Amino acid sequence: MDAEYAIRKRQLLEECQVAPEIFHQVMPRLETFMAPFVDTFCRQEPSQHAQTSVWGLLSDGARTNVASIA
Repeated sequence: MDAEYAIRKRQLLEECQVAPEIFHQVMPRLETFMAPFVDTFCRQEPSQHAQTSVWGLLSDGARTNVASIA
């Protein structure tokens, strides 16, 4: 499965029209987009970490899950 994931990830990045380096410019817009969803969280802790979680999921990390991001 890891080999299949790596192959598919490489294919997707080759097709990507947005360079990964510009994500920092996009993040303020993403934060604005996320705001209505974050507002629905009942507790303060998930609200505080929502942006970090999404940044981690969008990162180029080998394992992008909440446990490895934390």
